[in-house]
Amino acid sequence: MDNFKNIFPDNLLNIKYVNNNEYLEDNFNRVEFLANYYFENINKGTLNINEYQRFLKKSKYYINSKLDNETPFAGEYVKLIYKLNDLEWFCLIFSVMLKFDEKYRHLFLKLNNGKISYNLILKIYFFKNNVLSIGNYFIILNKMESKMSKFCFSENNFEVDARLFEFIINNIRKEISINGIDTINFKETEKHLKLTIREKTVNEIFNFIEITKKIESVKFIYIYGKLGIGKKTIVKRVAEKLSRFLIMVDAEKIYSEKENGKFYKCIKLACKEAFFTNGCICIENFDLIHIKHKEEIYELFDIFSKYTDTVFILSNENLIDMNYMDNLLWIDIKLDDLTKMESLKIWEKHLAEIKDILNFEVKVSDFSNKFYFNPKQIFGTVNRAKKLGLMLKKKISSKELYECAYKQVINKLSEDATKIEVRHDWNSLYLNGNKKDILMEACMRIKNKHIVYDEWGMKDKVTYGRGVSLLFSGRSGTGKTLAAQVIANELGLELYKINLSQIISKYIGETEKNLNKIFQEAKESNVILLFDETDALFGKRTMIKDSHDKHANVETSFLLQKMEEYEGVIIMTTNFLDNIDRAFFRRISYTLKFEYPNKITRRQIWENMYSKQIPKDADIDLDYLAKQFDLSGGSIKNVVISSAFMASQDKKKSVSMLHILSSIIKEYVKQGRCCITKEEFGEYSYLLDKL
Repeated sequence: MDNFKNIFPDNLLNIKYVNNNEYLEDNFNRVEFLANYYFENINKGTLNINEYQRFLKKSKYYINSKLDNETPFAGEYVKLIYKLNDLEWFCLIFSVMLKFDEKYRHLFLKLNNGKISYNLILKIYFFKNNVLSIGNYFIILNKMESKMSKFCFSENNFEVDARLFEFIINNIRKEISINGIDTINFKETEKHLKLTIREKTVNEIFNFIEITKKIESVKFIYIYGKLGIGKKTIVKRVAEKLSRFLIMVDAEKIYSEKENGKFYKCIKLACKEAFFTNGCICIENFDLIHIKHKEEIYELFDIFSKYTDTVFILSNENLIDMNYMDNLLWIDIKLDDLTKMESLKIWEKHLAEIKDILNFEVKVSDFSNKFYFNPKQIFGTVNRAKKLGLMLKKKISSKELYECAYKQVINKLSEDATKIEVRHDWNSLYLNGNKKDILMEACMRIKNKHIVYDEWGMKDKVTYGRGVSLLFSGRSGTGKTLAAQVIANELGLELYKINLSQIISKYIGETEKNLNKIFQEAKESNVILLFDETDALFGKRTMIKDSHDKHANVETSFLLQKMEEYEGVIIMTTNFLDNIDRAFFRRISYTLKFEYPNKITRRQIWENMYSKQIPKDADIDLDYLAKQFDLSGGSIKNVVISSAFMASQDKKKSVSMLHILSSIIKEYVKQGRCCITKEEFGEYSYLLDKL
């Protein structure tokens, strides 16, 4: 009795613990004293239960009264987080003492004839000679075993987990360092603003966790959606709202440890980290585990349920199997592709971060309408622009920002298509009539998609065909490909030319497979598709005479279907408009017939092609050339190039009318015209005598 008063005096004098050592010393003394007191009285046969219970309660009160809320101790944190009652805390300190000093192990072994067990702890705590005399003994024992097993000791092994031991003894939580496991402390971070999008989804998950808080069952939140769609962002935001630790487990990284037997060790370490921090677990790349080791998911879920009350599972696909989810408390959340308005908001947020390093006034809708990006790609674009600005030590141009965007795309189209370098703008394009206005209108449809389909709600009424498709018809050299380049330049998109004659296969089903691959890659790459020689598929439908005729019509229907699904720009060209089935026209946004330029347009082309840098004689008669020769834009370009090279060989180094007329004759010959008369050259026919 005197010894007890020396350890736990009545007069506390408002004394508080100064450090963790003082706090632990009293907890150790409490267990040691009660154990000694129990065995001394057991041997004497003098068990005074009332006196013992007074010691038990008074020692607990003594320790609690010396606690200072402003000086937190790891032991108190563990008690609070894991809701340990006094018996469970007594058991945990008992195991910590065993590991802390061999003298305690020898003491307890000596007191109980060389055996340490849960029954020993129950006898000491309840001051009973026989555990069966303890009320609700089996319930108490099972509950204690279940909770204590999470601290990594059992009936046969009272070895407390090393990290928990270090935490309690040193009052410092040591971070784990394993590739594939990261711990984020949202208890200490400042509160962030609401997410730009999907804050409603965050609140749904948060409310689910809060509503089910009192249910003693682990909660699984299954979130699936394409790579980069924002799954981790949502999980981090939820953890932030909960003010809890978040343990991120990358299944792909730790899966590499499976062969050497460390996979489950890593999983358990992550679970223990969640347990010791009262954190949530988040499993990334769940697809890998599900696909390769589906049979082990039951075991994993069982491990999770031991150490945390909240598990987030992130997957690129919906892989829910009701066989193992049916008995669990769970919800599933699908993250769809961004709508145009969602994309606009994210672009707006991130582009605002770099407005000071741009040398132009960026129009946010230009990027949201042209690039079908996920949040990760949008962030990547802006982040790359920041680094580029630092590296170049100058402001970023529009072209450079677009290049940063295209760096976010892994483009595989080059396997099935040819990239066309885009250099021409509207000033390079000369067309008869209002055709240029029509092309500008087509570009505007892409630029203003977010207004019509999202702001004005047309997307609910137009479920497909929201892209822009153009059919260009006309003879070779009339400017079809040039017009496609101008559109690509105006929209800041890459242009890929696909030759349908190479895509169409004689093997049934292969053409559809090839087309599907192209459209999927085009969607991911955000490019304009230029289908050359569409006559191969869009010719008049055939009468079905055999299976090949039937399949040819199936291929055509499939291409039309993919065109209507594609929300970007598709340009098709044909040399023979009459060969195209008229039934296809209603599914095409714009049809333009490219003709040979008229006299006025030819004059503009001649003048534009002979730039100021090209030296030329003063008597070059562009009006005569435009009026006299009915040439296509492509042919005029050939003539100009040919005449320039001819002039470069002369001493004078200047393009003359003779050079031009000579080049026109060569162009005629190249086109198959054998009979060329002097009359065709009109007032300048006399120059032919010099050839």
